[in-house]
Amino acid sequence: MISEFLERAGNHLLSFDPETLERLSRLRGKVFKLEVLVIGKTLFFIPTAEGLHIRDEWAEPVDITLTGSPMAFARFGLRQKGLDNQAF
Repeated sequence: MISEFLERAGNHLLSFDPETLERLSRLRGKVFKLEVLVIGKTLFFIPTAEGLHIRDEWAEPVDITLTGSPMAFARFGLRQKGLDNQAF
């Protein structure tokens, strides 16, 4: 499943960034729903002190829902890093 792959890969990368892990631990108990348009995929992200749990299904209420296309999420990420006007 894609959620298992993303969880393993993401947590491996997070293991190199203790500052981000610390920030994630402050979000413990929250659930984030990510709806990816175009491909019709929904994932649920549950932050912990060790990283992220990623699930395909979640029966409880979520704290926030983010909805967008893969390109919209990529643009948002680039904008947050100040790279949205860079030529690649």
